Amino acid sequence: MSRAGLSEFEALTQLIGDWDRGPTTLNEPNHSDCESFEFPSGQQLLVSTDSLSEEMQLGIYNDPYTLGWITALTSLSDLSASNGSPLGLLFSANWSDQTDHEKTMIFKGFKDCARAHDTHLVGGDQGTSEAAVLTSIALGASELPASRVGIQPGDLICSSDQMGFNAVFGFLHLFNKQKPDESVLHHTTAIKTMPKLRPLIRAAIDNSDGYLDTLCLLSQLNSDIQFEIKFEPTMFKDGLKQVFEQNDWPMASYLFGGLGDYNILFALPEAELDAARRVLPGLGVLAQATENQGSNLLYGDRKIPIDLQFTARYDLKTTKDYVVAMEEVFEWCRKNCP
Repeated sequence: MSRAGLSEFEALTQLIGDWDRGPTTLNEPNHSDCESFEFPSGQQLLVSTDSLSEEMQLGIYNDPYTLGWITALTSLSDLSASNGSPLGLLFSANWSDQTDHEKTMIFKGFKDCARAHDTHLVGGDQGTSEAAVLTSIALGASELPASRVGIQPGDLICSSDQMGFNAVFGFLHLFNKQKPDESVLHHTTAIKTMPKLRPLIRAAIDNSDGYLDTLCLLSQLNSDIQFEIKFEPTMFKDGLKQVFEQNDWPMASYLFGGLGDYNILFALPEAELDAARRVLPGLGVLAQATENQGSNLLYGDRKIPIDLQFTARYDLKTTKDYVVAMEEVFEWCRKNCP
């Protein structure tokens, strides 16, 4: 239902502002039931969708602009992991109690994130519900898509960027600590460099669910391959170490956080590491694939057995559930990674 006196399109335009038009879009806003694209010859269509809801209900992010940015980033990071060039983004919102100003800022964050990835908002829908849900759909094209399978023993699992502040925001919220400015979350994924990396890598996945959970999924999809997980403080962005020290949290607990950085994790033959670093100088090596019976966390000179399904066993429905789970994580890390 639209706002009083306005058609749905007029109401959306008031909230969104200018409709960006990408170079491959053919229709003017609201001129068709579907957007049309000039599709590059010889390429495959890539489509991904993702929603932001749980983070909103838990109050992990408070800035409407951040909510819009991350909503766009959720599907753009999937597109990046698949080596897709974006054609456009769709946005769907089920609003609950958001004000018009908050809605406008959510749209602004969404559009700014799209622009930062050289793409555009091309359409969408809105409605109301008891709990707010923000959804993005990314459309892209690729001549050589990447998948999550194909990892071989000895491959390095690399991250497209250092570990960022996303998981820390979850920790800080759960334990009622002061959070940094949310601008540290307004980063981009590796969508512009993946085409150059693609000839070097065997598999890729976006890290939207936390590092340990992502490695667990890669293990399940690649014949239960295991990992030697490397823990190096140099992999953390500036300021993260101070947050952990101020709160007396073990640094290794970051790996267990349920919020990912939307970095791309990719499997790379070790012989290709130097070539990959010429393309992406900031990449970090998170782990190495092995044929061992189990995975290990390499911490200093110690090799600590670690269950990749450590966090998957929790039934996380409430803030209390998360607090109990993270207290167990902290206890495990203090015992094994002092």
